[in-house]
Amino acid sequence: MNSQAINRKVLGTAACTAMAAVLVSGCASSGRMAMRDPAPVASSKADRNVSKAIAAAEKQTEKNPQDAAVRASLGSSYLMAGRFESAVTSFEDARYLGDTSGRTALGLALAHIGVGNGAEAVAVLDSSRSDIAVSDYGLALALAGETGRGVQILADALRGGENTV
Repeated sequence: MNSQAINRKVLGTAACTAMAAVLVSGCASSGRMAMRDPAPVASSKADRNVSKAIAAAEKQTEKNPQDAAVRASLGSSYLMAGRFESAVTSFEDARYLGDTSGRTALGLALAHIGVGNGAEAVAVLDSSRSDIAVSDYGLALALAGETGRGVQILADALRGGENTV
């Protein structure tokens, strides 16, 4: 693998992880992203919090293996930790169990991006287009390799007045 390919993979993984952290950190009840407290968090504390979230979600999944929401929560925890293959499996399980939310679809797409499967991510995004916020949809498309399409969607949203944080 040449250095350009390695740099693209590292950059893609970093971008996906950053976006996942923002998306999973919480959505407001309206479905829009909520901003977290801007105070810096120590890396070790964040790592412990993610580890605790994974342990709690795994425990819940053991207790309720057929609960789609629990599977989606586990997928979100794995996504935050950068465990993309595990996140793909958990989000796919959640969808199989009936979760049709845009948040789960977006998480699944981001997990696919994390493992380098942009085509599958685009398929998931397109199939759930009406359930995902325009800004999230456009950014995820760009991360999945559909840069021109993602930028066009974001530009159209801005022109249409969707220019808030």
